[in-house]
Amino acid sequence: MGVNVVEHEIPAELQAKAEEYREKMIDAATMFDDELADKFLE
Repeated sequence: MGVNVVEHEIPAELQAKAEEYREKMIDAATMFDDELADKFLE
């Protein structure tokens, strides 16, 4: 089962929103994994 991944730059008008949601995603992930949280705190 192959998956093709295509990366593109985030448009400038969406950059701030992308950063906001990235922070929310990291916060949610690190709430359940202390080892992961430590990596982001370093």
